[in-house]
This record gives sequence, C-alpha cells and structure tokens, in this order.
Amino acid sequence: MKNDVVELIQRFLSGDEAAFAELVDKYKKQVHALAWRKTEDFHIAEDITQEVFLKVFQELHTLKDPNYFPGWLYVTTTNCCYTWHRKKRISVQPLQDEEITMSEKDFYSQHVVEERTRTAVESQREVVKKLLAKLDESERTVMTLHYLGEMTIEEISKFIGVSSGTIKSRLQRARNRLQKEEPMIREALEHFQLSPNLTDNILKEVARLKPTAPTTSNPLIPWVAAVSTLAVVLLMFGFGNHQYLSRYQKPYSLDANAETMVEIVDAPIVANLESTPGIRLQIRNTNVVALLNDPEAQQNDDNAASSEKTQTDKTVKDYIQWKLPVGAKARLGKGLIHDVQYNAEVGQLAVATDNGIWIYDALTYQPLRLLNKHVFLVRNIEYSPDGKLLASLDSDNVIHLWNSQTGTHKYQLDYRDSILNIVFTSDSKSLVTINNYGKVTYWDPTTGKKQQDVSRIEIGDGDVFGTAFSTDKFLFATGNQHKVVELWNILSGERKHALEEHEAIPLNMAFSPDGETLVSAGWGGKVRLWNTDAGKEFYSIDSDRNKVYSIAFSAEGSLFATGNYTGSINIYQKDTAELKHTLEGHSEIVLALSFSPDLRSIASGSYDGTLSIWDVVSGKKIHTESGYLGNFSCFAFSPDSKTIVSPTREIQICLWDTTNGTLQKTLNKADYNLLMFVNDVAFNPSGETIATASIEKSINLWDRHTGEQIKKLIGHESVVLCVAYSPDGKTIASGSSDKTVRLWDAKTGQLKYTLEGHTKDVTNVVFSPDSKTVVSGSDDRTVHLWRADSGAVKRVIKEHFSKIANLAYSPDGQTLAIADHSDTIYLWDINTTTLNPLNTPLEQQKELIMCLAYSPDSLRLAVGYPTGTVALLDTTTGALQRSFSGHRVLVEQVAFAPDGKTLASLCALGQLLLWEIE
Repeated sequence: MKNDVVELIQRFLSGDEAAFAELVDKYKKQVHALAWRKTEDFHIAEDITQEVFLKVFQELHTLKDPNYFPGWLYVTTTNCCYTWHRKKRISVQPLQDEEITMSEKDFYSQHVVEERTRTAVESQREVVKKLLAKLDESERTVMTLHYLGEMTIEEISKFIGVSSGTIKSRLQRARNRLQKEEPMIREALEHFQLSPNLTDNILKEVARLKPTAPTTSNPLIPWVAAVSTLAVVLLMFGFGNHQYLSRYQKPYSLDANAETMVEIVDAPIVANLESTPGIRLQIRNTNVVALLNDPEAQQNDDNAASSEKTQTDKTVKDYIQWKLPVGAKARLGKGLIHDVQYNAEVGQLAVATDNGIWIYDALTYQPLRLLNKHVFLVRNIEYSPDGKLLASLDSDNVIHLWNSQTGTHKYQLDYRDSILNIVFTSDSKSLVTINNYGKVTYWDPTTGKKQQDVSRIEIGDGDVFGTAFSTDKFLFATGNQHKVVELWNILSGERKHALEEHEAIPLNMAFSPDGETLVSAGWGGKVRLWNTDAGKEFYSIDSDRNKVYSIAFSAEGSLFATGNYTGSINIYQKDTAELKHTLEGHSEIVLALSFSPDLRSIASGSYDGTLSIWDVVSGKKIHTESGYLGNFSCFAFSPDSKTIVSPTREIQICLWDTTNGTLQKTLNKADYNLLMFVNDVAFNPSGETIATASIEKSINLWDRHTGEQIKKLIGHESVVLCVAYSPDGKTIASGSSDKTVRLWDAKTGQLKYTLEGHTKDVTNVVFSPDSKTVVSGSDDRTVHLWRADSGAVKRVIKEHFSKIANLAYSPDGQTLAIADHSDTIYLWDINTTTLNPLNTPLEQQKELIMCLAYSPDSLRLAVGYPTGTVALLDTTTGALQRSFSGHRVLVEQVAFAPDGKTLASLCALGQLLLWEIE
C-alpha cells in the first residue's frame, strides 16, 4: 500500500527520518526519468537524482503546502538539470605525471573488460533516445515519465502541473506517432534499471550533510544553516563521475559560461518548465507595439543617441565583429529574426535574434550595438513606455533588463518558469510576466525583484499557441489547440469571453492600444477582428493563401499589419478592415512586425534573413539589412578557402565570404522540404558543386553559382547523416541511419555500390587523399575501411569503446585520426596498421572529444570540446600548441581552410566563428 505523500512529509518534518527514505523510494524513478529526459544521459541522471533528494532533505521544510510536493519536486529536478546544463563542466582528472608503462594489449584489455558489460544496455538506451527524438518536447517527457518513471496519467499531471486530459492526449499522440516503435520503447524503458544502491547512496550523503538528528518537532530548522553550508561545499566539488555530455537538442541548453543564479523553487503554483508546443509553433509572440509618442522627442531627447551616430565609419562597417571572442576574426550570420520593436524616446529599433539583440538608429538605420548576454535565441523584446528600459526573453525562459540608452545590462530576473509573454505596465513601474500555468507576476524593473503575484488564470486543457497582452495590461488573450481564443482578466483571473469561430489554430494575436479590439489569425488564412467588451467578431478578412505569422498595431491604433507565409505584408484600416497596402519584397515568412511611433514606417523581419523598413504611406521599401539567418547545422570550406557553405536549422543554404563574414548568396530551394535539417554538406574538388545530406533520405547536388538544384541522389532507406566527395571528384560517399554507406558516380548521380557491415547509424565518411579508400565511422563503435573502386571491405577497426565522434584522414595520407566520445584521439598508421593513442592535454585536464580536423600540412589537429574550447594539438607529441575559447557550449565541428590560414568552428547553438591561424 502506497504511503500518502502528505503523511510522509509530516512524519519526516516531525523527526521520523525513515519517512525520508520512503519518499526517496516513492519518487526516485520519477525524478530519474525526468532528469534522463532533460540530460539524455542515464548515468548523469542518477547523479542529478541524488542531488535532487539532497535538496529535498535540506529544503522540504520551506514547502508551504505538502500537497504541492510533486510539482515542487518537478521544479527542483528541472532546476538541477538546468544548472547541470548551464554551469557544470565535465568532471575531469588531471594527467598523471608518471609514465604510462602499460602495453597496448593490456591497455585495451582493461577497457574492454570494463566496457563490455555496459555495451548492450548503453546501445539500447541510444536507440530509445533516437526514437524518442521523433516526438515533440511535451510528448517525449510524458512518454519517459510514463514508462521509465512508471507514473500514471494522474501522477504525471500532478508532477508537471498539467491537466490529466492534456497528459492523456499527449501520450496518445506520442503512441500514434511511434506506432511501430512504441512497443520497443515501452519494453526498453521498462527494463532500464536504476542502480540498486541509489537509495542507500542518497541516505549516506544525507548522513554526511546533517549533524545528529534532533528530536524536536521541527528537526530541520535549528541546523539548516550548517547543512546549507556543507551542501554548498559538496556541490562545488560535484556529485558522481560525469562521463558523457549530451549533444545539443533544439531548443535546449548548454552553457559553459555560468552566471550567478538564484533558483526559486518554493512556489505556491508549480512551474511547468518543459518547452511547450505554444512556444515551439508560435514563430513570434506578438506583443503590443510601442505606445504613441511625440515624434519630435526623437530629435530633442538627450544626446545619448546622437553620440552613437558619431562613431566612425570603420566601426559601423565592422559591426559584424562586435562582441567577438578574443582571437576570432568573424562571426557568420546575425541570427534569425524573432521580434522587432521601435523605441521613440531614444530613437532606436531593436531586433531580437539567435545571436543577441541588435540595436539600430531608427533614423539612419546604422547599427549601434549588440546586446548578447542571452545564451539562447531571444524570442521577445519589450521597451518600457518611458523608453528607458528594454526587457528581453529567450527560449530558455531567461529575462534580462537593459538600459536602452547605453545598452548596459541591469538585471537578470531571479526566475525560472515557462513564460508565455512579457509586457511593461503603462507607467513603466512594473514588468509583467505570465507563465504556462497562467500565473501573473509583477516585477520591479529597477531592482529585478518580484513585486507580487496577482492571479492565476485557469488556461484549461488545450495547449496554448498564441498570446497577447492588452495595452492597459488588464486583458490577456490565448489561442489554443481547440481553435478557440480566450480573453482573460489578468487581475481577477476570470475568463471574459471564448471566441470560438476560428477555422484553424490561432497562432498570433494583437490588441489595439485602447484594448477595445483584438485581431487574431493563424494558418487558416482568415484574419478576425473582435470587440473585446462584447466578445463578438465585427470583421473577418479572407487573406486567401496568406497564412498569417505576425500581427502588429500602429501606436495610435488606426492601422494594423499582418506578416504572411508568402513573405508579403498587408496593412489594414482597423475601423473598416480596408486593405491599404500590400508590401512585397520578402521571399520567406514574415516573422516580426513593428510600426514606428510616428506612423511613417513599419519594420519587418523575415525567414529570408532580411530586416526591411517600409514607408507606410507609399508602401515602398526604404531600407534593407541582410545577414539575419538562423543557426547553422554544419559547414564546409570551398577549395579556394574564400567561401564557407553552411545550411541553417531554419531551412537555408548560405554561402559566406570568409574574408569579411558577409553573406554571398542563398541557394534556391527547388523543394522546400529537401532542406529541412541538412545534416552534412561538402564541396566538390573544383568548388563548383555542393552536396547536402538531407533528412529526406537523399543527397542533393547544387550549382554554387546559380543556386539551382542539379541532381537528387535517391537510394538510402533512412536519413542521410554524412556526405563526402572523393579528392579526384569522381565519387560521392554517403552514410545513413539505414546502417549503410553508399558510393555514387559524381557525374551521373548513379548508385555504384551499397556497403553493408555497420550495425548502427553511419555518422562519418571520409576519403583517403588518393581517393582509393573510403572510411566510415558508426554509432556501433567501429570504423570500416572500404575500397572505393569495388566497395570491398579492407579492414574493420573495433577497438573503440564508445560511438565514433569524428574521423580525419591526414592530408599526407599516412595517418587516420579517430575520435570517439572519450578523452583520447586514436592515430592509426595506415601503412603499418599500428595504433598510437594520442592523449590530449588541455590545461592539464582531459575532456571529452567532440570533433577533430587535420591541418593541410598534417602537423596539427584541431579538436573541439564540450566546454566550447577549440585546441590545436601537435600530431607527433600531442602537446597543446594553442587554444581558442569563445563558444559557450560544446563544439560540434571544426575545419581548416584548405590554405591553412583560417580555422572555423561550429558550436551546438549554431554559432560559426572564424579564427586566424597564420
């Protein structure tokens, strides 16, 4: 019979420590399942589980209502996972001073014995992780908690604070999406076993933390200060031996540059921190645009803005190099646009992107500064009505406050929640946030401290996709999966109206400045205007095929604009719904809109990577800023070293000039779906053709100069993960999750050979310099060498203990470098087939190796690490020659330019940096 959680907590707080052990046994699987879901590492999840229950032991007395324990535990676990992602480094051991006398045979025997017993289980976990990756965030969490955490629908509901109906629908959607694989996932998750000593280990750590248990009725209070001090010391050293670092997963988070953070976990309303479909699918949460301001104020304001305009032409020209890490010479791309806002008081236009917030002079459109305190993409920005502050919200639900005149960072809100929207009050004295639970919080922008929680809106069972605040700040609108827009009173939490006439999910909404009108639209193409007092529609506009992605009102409320799927912008008269202008110029979805306060212009940001300014009266384009493209997924140098080709996660293939970091061109998209999640890219030896490995089971060939698609190579039965050209340009090799390597005739596109032998995903392919050998690496921990002329296998290397991270053939053809997910690079002499494990010292520590690349002279290896560091190692001695520190998360790819003068590195957040080598 299960113990009631409230009874257990009361017993524990009364001094019965056996009750704590029962709490651990009752919830350890649930905590571990959630931690495994968020870290993607089974062993690290056990460490975090231990850390969570230590926090529970220390802080349970602070929970005001024991009935909220499941939700409180969810928040605590999520915070611990967040802390691991943002602050923790890989647990490392210093290199030993003494010589390693172990023979190669003994060296391998020892590791093989240690690893053999874990291989099958780890492999199964990897398979399950890949299958679960097909699901949305919320569905993946529910599946993991249900099967691995052994939780019922009701328990999950209490744990993450979402209604049982929503949990049930998410679980059903997940099962439907994985119809064939669901039984395998269920079986695999149910057979994952926690360490049998986990509870004992937790209790031992608790015993180390606490003094002799007092016998008072409230045992924790008298000595909580001492416990906290010891806990901090222990946490500084870390718990467990963290051996693996999960790869970045959108929109997720790793951050090597930790910042001081206060974690609030004692909340009367549990925070749902998982990434919701509302945040994923709503490209931009449309906020209320800047309030009506005096146009003359821009010219008569203090001289902060004018001083910015006097900066030198060189500074303006080199804005792409602002805030670069030391040693980096260029940043490619400014990020994808997510929001744009005008500030009349200081004459600025702010643009929120993946790479930070770009600030422009609103009159000259010259770049003024880059605000890049955020680690993840900035999805919302909001100026205070008095123009003095700028608030920014990123995809990891972190809010920063800035001085809008100087760009100085003021505060990071001490908050951790899944935030739907932010807005300033009309007097600029409060910043208002609303979370995924409907809890409304007021913050003091001068101190960054919480002022009060005013209500809790019962949003209901449907997932929220669109949100908007009214200008007077007392109305909040939500659009849900049931195609209903609901209007709420913020102060009372009361639902005023349910607007139920939508034919599709309402993704975007905006209130008029007087709060009397709400405009809503979505994928259905119709734009609806509602009277917020009566809850009645008074106009419906049929926008034909133009699915609406963004909406904005003018400051005085007479006009509103919609940004459309096709790249056009429609400007309407609010009172009559008359179409005033259709602005044509963007080639992709319009993601963000903002009217200038003087009504003279409107700014628009698009998926095509451009920010455009339009004249509202004439409808003509005034100015365009380019280079706003999204996170990169991979890259490759052209043979002449002058160009980098890099697909983005936002479905673009871009060519960049390596000399100045500017965009040369974007390849045409013959088929929009072909470019979703390009996994790898390669130039042919002449530099005229580009090959991309597609998630759509194909390899696509592109003409570099025209941008047109040349060929589509079809044959793989699953996602193509890697692609490479032979140095003689005659053959293309591709690896896939169908476990095969395929060789193609580069001229005709015909399939030559299908190479079978791997038992898991083929993640790397590379040719020898003489084009005679193809080398492939796989998640099955093996490397295969194949004859390029016949497809026959030459050799299989099986000595690796974890999946292959990267391969590199030395340009002199003598050595093959292999990095698996360990702290060692293995160098194989191709002529003698002997092995030389190359230990890689980095500041006298070992780190996991994520990627590597040879220099053109074969004398150096560039190595990327999880902490964001790139190191140059001597290939003969393994000595560290130089290191570059600039990325904030793990480095996924490194490559030398063919001329050897430049090194490029790509991190998991999509930041692509160029470094000067020679």
